[in-house]
Amino acid sequence: MRGKTALVLPLLLLAVSCGKAETASSAGTLKAGTSSGNYAPAGSASERTASADPVLENTVSADSTIASTASAGAATADAAVSAEERKEQERDHCEEQIKDEESAYGGLVEFYSSLVRDPSSYEEDEKAAAGVLETAHSLGDNAATEMGYWIEDLSGDGIPEMAVGMLSGPVNAVYTLEAGKPVLVFEGWYRNTYIYMGDGRFYNSASAGAASSGSGVFYLSEDGKKLLCDSFLFTALDEDGKLEVYANETGSWDPEKSERTDMTIEDFWALDLKGEPMPLIPFSETH
Repeated sequence: MRGKTALVLPLLLLAVSCGKAETASSAGTLKAGTSSGNYAPAGSASERTASADPVLENTVSADSTIASTASAGAATADAAVSAEERKEQERDHCEEQIKDEESAYGGLVEFYSSLVRDPSSYEEDEKAAAGVLETAHSLGDNAATEMGYWIEDLSGDGIPEMAVGMLSGPVNAVYTLEAGKPVLVFEGWYRNTYIYMGDGRFYNSASAGAASSGSGVFYLSEDGKKLLCDSFLFTALDEDGKLEVYANETGSWDPEKSERTDMTIEDFWALDLKGEPMPLIPFSETH
């Protein structure tokens, strides 16, 4: 009995000792849980490493953010370059189109350049605008230096018009393009004068007889193919033979299609709505 007791006691002591060692070893594999002091088993080794090194977590996150930002910046830069290239291509296309449209007037410029130098040779030419012929005759040898042309989009539709007239102001003819070819829109002459007012508008001063004088504002249609009336005043004799001033918005010289105004003849003659001369290129510079 004593011998058995002697044997059991060391074993018990050994078991107790091993239990303490195992408990101590297990304590190293626990991690803090809640704030109440409870503990929960730790996760994997990688979790323990990430949890134990918050600086590494922040570094990895920052690297990812930088990479994403750089990628987005590169994409934005590429898009900006692409947009700029498209704009440049559109500008080039517009410039080429304008050059093509202006070159469509090349034959007309050459025609009038020859006409103003020798108007008598073009008297029977149907292509010649009457106002240009009249003015060239009146200016004689000075016609080439005092007359010119201007190619500009006057109506605002993207298609340039060509104006021919005197450098001092009066416009003798305005053309536009139809199917790439010049067509006459309107013309002016000594007793039917047009002065450019800007923004596609023209001041008109005209005479239809001893008792009929007109003064109005006209403008090009949106497509540049017509000259439309904004306002028109003219004088005419009434049923009693008195000279009156009439008004309309059609450009008509018919008193029955117009309204009689209270304007005096003196005020009518004092009207001054003239604009500024166009920046014409003298025909003398075309050869």
